[in-house]
Amino acid sequence: MNPEKASKALGIIAIIYAILGILILAGILALSVFLFRSIISTSTGSSSIAKTSLSPVFFILLLILAYNLAASILWLISGIGLVKLEPWSRTITIVASAVGILQIPSGIIMGIVYFVFMFNKDLKNRLKTFKSIEIIK
Repeated sequence: MNPEKASKALGIIAIIYAILGILILAGILALSVFLFRSIISTSTGSSSIAKTSLSPVFFILLLILAYNLAASILWLISGIGLVKLEPWSRTITIVASAVGILQIPSGIIMGIVYFVFMFNKDLKNRLKTFKSIEIIK
């Protein structure tokens, strides 16, 4: 396959993956805030067990959501770079692949596929030399 077409196809897939990830994270955050607020508001007493026991759970959920948001942003940036054939896109895609591997199960699949493509010699050389060829023309 042509390295330019492969890079652009991988970039489009990464952008779609990132946008879907961000939308899903927004939905999960909205749902969890709604559920936690309703649980806390229905509990009786000011020092209820529900309030104290749900705080760490909500904090851990927020940390997981923040990690996944950061991974989605990395995928979005790498996808834009791959579509534009930017030389830096290879580096950020490798970082996004490494970070995304912890996004189970889709991140594992994306990470492995992108690792394979980013270490392909043709694509690696094409991304490194694209801007220098463009400047010469």
